[in-house]
Amino acid sequence: MFTFVRLNCGTSESVIFHVERHPQFPWFQQCVTFNFFPTPDHELAYNLFSIIALYGLPLFIITSAYCVILCRISKKSRQSKGEVSARMYDDGGCEHARLRRSGIGNIERAKLRTLRMTCVIVGAYVLCWTPYFVITSWYSFDRESALKVDSRVQRGLFIFAVSNSCINPIVYGIKVGGQNINNLRYADDTVLIAENKEDLQKFLNIVEEESRKKGLELNSKKTEVMVISRKQESPKCDIFINKVKLKQTEKFKYLGTIISNDGKTNREISARTAQAKINFQKMKTILTNKHISIETRKRALQCYIEPVLMYGCEAWTISKQIQNRLEAIEIWFLRRMLRIPWTAKKTNERVLNEANKRRSLVRTIKKRQATFLGHVMRRGKLEHLVTTGKFERKRSRGRQREKIMDGLATWLGPGKVSDILAAVKDRDMIANAYKQGT
Repeated sequence: MFTFVRLNCGTSESVIFHVERHPQFPWFQQCVTFNFFPTPDHELAYNLFSIIALYGLPLFIITSAYCVILCRISKKSRQSKGEVSARMYDDGGCEHARLRRSGIGNIERAKLRTLRMTCVIVGAYVLCWTPYFVITSWYSFDRESALKVDSRVQRGLFIFAVSNSCINPIVYGIKVGGQNINNLRYADDTVLIAENKEDLQKFLNIVEEESRKKGLELNSKKTEVMVISRKQESPKCDIFINKVKLKQTEKFKYLGTIISNDGKTNREISARTAQAKINFQKMKTILTNKHISIETRKRALQCYIEPVLMYGCEAWTISKQIQNRLEAIEIWFLRRMLRIPWTAKKTNERVLNEANKRRSLVRTIKKRQATFLGHVMRRGKLEHLVTTGKFERKRSRGRQREKIMDGLATWLGPGKVSDILAAVKDRDMIANAYKQGT
């Protein structure tokens, strides 16, 4: 239906608009509607039709669509509440079952978010476009008085109208600490973020349209979609570019770091460990050479292998399981540098004594995390917001995941999050904690 309407409107516009030369500057040509309509009444009717089609009809469609969505969500909420009330008691009036109410909470949050989006989108549309269409209507009915309006005011109203697209970053994205975040950009590596599939598709359409205006195109083969969820099976998300369905993946690499759909860093740490082992094997002739002192080989390990292993470790969540894996890879390096076979059955402590070394890999990672967090806190920009901000949603059911702050609290000492954030700003305190081996 909408395609048919656009086709009819586009066909009429192609007939009405034509190219004419400027009366005073013949070298200047412009596509205009002048000298097409036989009478002023015909031109007035066309202008009224344009105002209704470009302003009134879109406003009606946007408002109606969101109102229908809101009504359906409200209806679903009432049905869910009715089912819960009906199932709470059996015929004898005794409580019969334990029921989960998380589904009702999700519906209520969806209703509130839809209402908020409706108010923002409709309000922004009316606020930005109404002044422009008022001056356009004024010009259509009383051209002489409209021409007396200062040209700077007219240009300002036009700029105010086209700035309606500036509201998109407020609508699409996720809210962290009260601020909306909808993209990550570094050169040509861009990540778009949205809370649901519909918002992501709208946001992608806007980016695609604006890119096309600049002569750029989005490559559907190099664009992927990922849903971050705590569920074992990731929900399906069908996103399209030019009617081409994008591939949904479980992980992707951004700036050399693997981001997975479960929100954890286990895959990234496994990949870093494997890459460090590969680099160790490439330098095996040097790192396992007994004619080179162990201190020199440890320095080579620290310079060439550990940076590969610890790339991006500032964002790792060091749980007890991950800490054991990191300590195991540290011993793995030392056993091969000392050429200790597994049949020797030497304990890890004995290996450390022979290498004249103590465990330092995990401490180094935590020091780098604390140092980076202190830098983020002192800088106080987007990274600070992401680190300290909270998502606008309720606490999830079950045991909560361990966070970076939990590991730093263990390393720097127990205390509130505010105390830890204040402590990481102190460089001397971080250095002392590293020296003490805590």
